[in-house]
Amino acid sequence: MPDVHTLIFVYGTLLRGEPNHGHLRRARLVATAVTAPRYLLVDLGAFPAMLDGGRACVRGEVYACDPETLAALDRLEGHPRFYVRGEVVLARGPAGAQAYFLASHRGDAQTIHTGDWRAHRREKDDERDPMGAFRDLARGRLTPRALSALVAARRSRNRGPNGAG
Repeated sequence: MPDVHTLIFVYGTLLRGEPNHGHLRRARLVATAVTAPRYLLVDLGAFPAMLDGGRACVRGEVYACDPETLAALDRLEGHPRFYVRGEVVLARGPAGAQAYFLASHRGDAQTIHTGDWRAHRREKDDERDPMGAFRDLARGRLTPRALSALVAARRSRNRGPNGAG
């Protein structure tokens, strides 16, 4: 019997180092990949979802999956009710890969304009971190929270040691 593998493009919690990557333990990493600029990546809270019809280049990885791994991924992704597995167009990566697309769009989902779940998740984690504003400044990024921290520090300094200003 021939060795049958399906190429699956992953872009969220199945990536290396992410919580669901263990589901790919029997799969072989083929390539890091980037989609053509025709998708929309959205944040559904603990995980992302990809939809056709946007303009983002989504970053991810392509794995060769055996039938058992593919069946397990279908169950994990709720295929075909929650996610629908279908062909994905890659700008960089092997042809013929499939990905899991959100079955129906949720209008309240935040768009991930960069197409990069890991970078987006790190940014979300930084926003919850009270030291995040100072890290932004150390990285040379004048984000709204960094500017707010600078204004607050200046106000505090202008008030003097007794709080009078």
